Amino acid sequence: MGCLAHICKEFEIRFKDESSNRAAFYELQAFGLYAIADGVRTQCGQRLRDVILVRLNEKFANMSGPNWEMFRRRVAEYEESGSDAPNGGLAAQRIFDRPTGVIEPDSMAAFGLSHAMNASYCDALQAVERLFKHYTVEV
Repeated sequence: MGCLAHICKEFEIRFKDESSNRAAFYELQAFGLYAIADGVRTQCGQRLRDVILVRLNEKFANMSGPNWEMFRRRVAEYEESGSDAPNGGLAAQRIFDRPTGVIEPDSMAAFGLSHAMNASYCDALQAVERLFKHYTVEV
């Protein structure tokens, strides 16, 4: 949760209660799963990609329990919207703009939060790339 806490501290964002904080954290995890899956898609062929993504989804489903359906749905939404434009803005809105409309979409805070989420996406892609450079995977 360090990333969420760091971004909240940097932008002086406070969630109204523990429930909102938890929902934001789950959304950040869903965005992270999307970023990792997207990174895997760029690093290997279809056969290996399918094996890795099935295992990744199984692990997340086991870890998240009753939240898995939300994660699965959110990842699909990020995949769909990511084909048109970077997803940092969508992630920032879902994570930090609670209730919707608190953060003005054209404000410096919205821009900064979108940038922070795009940076976390890029970090995930780079981490996946480093893993593929260091390990050989055969299927």
